[in-house]
Amino acid sequence: MRTKTELLLYMISWRKDQLFHASHPPQQSFEGWAYQNGFPTQIETLKAKGYLQTRSDLSPFLQLTQTGQLAAQGGLHPQQAWSKRWDHIWHMLIFDLPAEEKALRKNFLRTLKIHGFGCLQGSVWVSPRFPTSMSSYLKNHPSRPCRLLHLKSNSEGKRKDQCIIRDAWNFDLIADLYQELLEILHEFPQVENADQLLDWAQREWNAWKSICEKDPMLPRSLHPTKYPGPKVWKKRQQVLSQAGRLATELFVAPATNNVEMKA
Repeated sequence: MRTKTELLLYMISWRKDQLFHASHPPQQSFEGWAYQNGFPTQIETLKAKGYLQTRSDLSPFLQLTQTGQLAAQGGLHPQQAWSKRWDHIWHMLIFDLPAEEKALRKNFLRTLKIHGFGCLQGSVWVSPRFPTSMSSYLKNHPSRPCRLLHLKSNSEGKRKDQCIIRDAWNFDLIADLYQELLEILHEFPQVENADQLLDWAQREWNAWKSICEKDPMLPRSLHPTKYPGPKVWKKRQQVLSQAGRLATELFVAPATNNVEMKA
């Protein structure tokens, strides 16, 4: 998804419980501003991807779908991931993909990261969960079964679990990323106009995406000491709710707030 479309989806998600007109935008709304500032293409893209849908009982009004909400959160449901019960089984993937098979190796490593696996060493990756989508991916992988193994290992206790977590993921870096996001969230009360709101939104969204790329969102029972995820997530939800209300106020007169999102 292009940055401009992605950012528009994120900002629409601030007002997830509201509807907007699909073809004749109201003159006094955030969506009206979006249309008048050159974003109908992005809105059509979001509809085509299934992120926005027409309410059958209120056609032609649109609202975010569950898929759209998920995409607006960086493709993750942090609270669901944290609250999911762990079965005390570690899933390890051991593989031998030659360095010269660059495309195959790159795609495989990217898939592991997307599914929250952490690297114990170059060819040994681990996760406390094994989603169905990962299972399907492996069944069709050209390296199965000779060069790619999926092993299961029972937990040997909290101390060993924390050793695995420490080695597989960089939680010092993850904590720093959450601190950067928290600082941006604390800046929100200083936002006073449309330009400032758009600049703040871009920085907040980029900070959250960086977290999504690094944080495996482990079950709560595996959280390292002082892991800030849930606390910062709660603060973020509160601030984004405020951002939604501010967006409505600032974009009430699109003609006087004629600013564009940065590409």
